[in-house]
Order: sequence, then C-alpha cells, then structure tokens
Amino acid sequence: MNKIIFLLSMLLYTQSNYSQKKETLNEVDKSLLVSNIGQLLIQNYIFEELAFKMKESIDKQYKSNVYSKIVDPIKFADIINKSLNEIYFDKHLYVQYNPMLATELIESEKEEQEEEDSISTYREINYGFSNVEILYGNIGYLNLTSFVSDDEEGLKTIESALTFLQYTNALIIDLRTNTGGSPDAVAAISSFFFANTVHLNDSFDRSLNRLTEYWTMPEKANVILTIPIYILVSDKTFSAAEEFAYNLQKLSRATIVGERTAGGAHNTFVKPISADFVIYIPYGRAINPITKTNWEKVGVQPDIEVASESALEIATTKIVENLLLNTTDEAEIFNLNWQLDLLKAKHSILNLDLETLNNYAGMYDDKIITLEKGKLFYQRIGKPKFELEPMKSNFMKPKGNNYFKIEFVADSNKNIQHIIVYYKDNRKEKSIKKSI
Repeated sequence: MNKIIFLLSMLLYTQSNYSQKKETLNEVDKSLLVSNIGQLLIQNYIFEELAFKMKESIDKQYKSNVYSKIVDPIKFADIINKSLNEIYFDKHLYVQYNPMLATELIESEKEEQEEEDSISTYREINYGFSNVEILYGNIGYLNLTSFVSDDEEGLKTIESALTFLQYTNALIIDLRTNTGGSPDAVAAISSFFFANTVHLNDSFDRSLNRLTEYWTMPEKANVILTIPIYILVSDKTFSAAEEFAYNLQKLSRATIVGERTAGGAHNTFVKPISADFVIYIPYGRAINPITKTNWEKVGVQPDIEVASESALEIATTKIVENLLLNTTDEAEIFNLNWQLDLLKAKHSILNLDLETLNNYAGMYDDKIITLEKGKLFYQRIGKPKFELEPMKSNFMKPKGNNYFKIEFVADSNKNIQHIIVYYKDNRKEKSIKKSI
C-alpha cells in the first residue's frame, strides 16, 4: 500500500489540469467534506487527542459560517488546512482539491495493475538514483532523489550503484533535494553499510495499534561498504530522507553536512474525502530505538552545519583532511595534500588583476607564459598550450588538467624571478624568468 500511495503522490497532479474540476461548492458539499475529514482524522491520525481537537475546530467553524462564503474548491481546501494547522502544524497533513486522484483512489480495486504502474514509475526515475559518479580524489558520490522501492529491480539498482562505488575512499550521499518515500527502501539501502543486522527504526501505526520494526538485511546486500559516509542535507530534505540521515547519524555511521532538515517524521497515506478532494493523513510515527524519539518538527541537526549549496565542498574537503590525519605514508601524504589544494582551489574562485597577470607573463627557460585577452596561458616550447587558472595568488594550474601546478616566486619588490612547476608524481622543475 505504501508503494501505491507513493506512486500516486509522485505523479505530480496539478490543480490547473484536472479534467473533472468542480467549479463551485454548495453547502451540502461543504457539510459532507467537513464531516468526512473529521471522521478520517479520528480513525487514522497518529495523535488521537489532536484529531478530536481538529474535528472540533472545523465543525465549530462550519457551524459559525466561517466557510459559508467560500465556494471555490481550492480556497476551501486552503482554509481547511489553515484550520488544521492552527491546532497542530504537521507538514504531512493536508487536504487537497484533486478530482483526478480522488477518482483514482475511489475506483482503484485492481491492485495488480497499480503495482505494474508503480514499477513503471520507479523505472522512469531510476529508483531515485539520479547520479552516481567518482569525484576527484576517489570520492564516491550518489545523488539520491527519493526512496521508492525495495523490490527486486530496486535492489538491483542499489547493488549496481554501490558496487560501482565500493572502492572509493569515502561516500557522499546527496539528499538535498530528496523529499522522502518508503521506509522499506531506507532499510534496503542502509543494509549495504552494516556488516551485521542493525535495528534502524520503528514505526507505530495508531489506527492498527501496531509497531513495525525496521532492520538492516545484510544477507540481501552483495557488497558491504565500510568506508566513511557523508550525507548532504538541506531544509528541503524531508520524511524518509530525514529518517535515513537520522538513523545513520545516531548509529555513528555517517556524518551529516548541510542545513537542519524540514522535520517530518510521520508515515502518511492519502484517502479520498469525496469525488473531488483527498486528504493526506499521517497514520504512524517514527520511534528511533536509540533516542526513543524522532525528528518531527525539529529536523535532523547536521554534524557540520553549513549552507546547503556549500555542503558538497565542505564534505569533500573534510574527507581528504581526515584521510591525511590517518596516514603516515609520505607518498600518500603528498598525494592527499595535492588533492586538498585542488579541492580548495576548485571551491574558492580567485580572480587576479591584470597587473598581477602581466607580471607573471614571460619566458622561463624552455617555458613561455603569455597574457592573451586577459587570460594567462602556459606552454612548454613544442608542446600544447594550456590556459591557467589561479589556485592561490601565486599558484596557477592548467584548466582541466590536475597533473601539474606552477608557483610564481617573486623578489622583495614583487618582481617574478622564477617559477617552480610541481608535478603529481612528486617531481618539480625550477625555471628562471628570462624576459617580460
């Protein structure tokens, strides 16, 4: 059922495209809607006491004619949501005018067809795996936009992505645009990060008075990644994505980088209120086995709190810095420092003035550096020419080439005397400046 509900929410129905739009509401419509919303809340909403208060609130406002002049169905949904939020602001709870979805839910009896439709939709979004790559410095990067399924094809997708990344130095999982999905998918992906069976989370279903436990399943993982994990989050990260970050943080398995997340810890399904309206109702709440609470309203607090747009830069830099702290091999230290300098240069764009660039131009033994249309170029005689970009005020590197970098060495009057070309294989060459 969770898979079907998630599919329906992923279809992105827009209010301007409803084919069966009801233009106006009459008093009978509104009375029925208010009554049905109240009953659905009492039967299902995770906090029973609040459900009664919400029902009492909308009943009272209806009887007081607060809704009497509202005939537009979209505005009616808006004012009902406002009434519910005044009792308790739950980001998962809302009423929506959506005839297409309401009809689909009412008429949907063929579970087999729904399952086929959901699989088709999962394939279209590649089971949430929008980007898998290896960043400079052998850092794995996974952009996960949703947690959709732990079915056979979903597991194959997870396996393929994580098998590709298993030999990286660390893994970055980007959840900055991930707004949630299935807790089963959260458990499935988490299973690739623990060698033993681990208790991740519990979910209490109020309507059924039932507690569901979620554990890792290492027997289903074809590879276990033991490398450090960094999870990128933003204030848009929501629901199941928050669970994933929260679980791994509390298990000391991941470092969270970015902004405090949105704060939605309730399991939700969607039900029809009428032929034109639906309601998204949180019916369950997460209970972490370690903290005995969850991230509802408070969000997940990052270990490293930075603006979300800087999270990738900070995470990659922190990974290399931590690798440096844990090695004594001189060759590896040189290589990591090389990577760190390049990372810092990549994320700290430096613009040098024309006077400085002109001072750098000249002939250096068998190397020539020229200033052309405001850009600096490097060329060894008889070899290809490279455009240079600044790393620091006195360091440049060839654009698109990470194999060497150039230091410009000046005298006390700031006149360039020579350059030193450093190579990734630990060689270096000094060349004296011959002319300007």
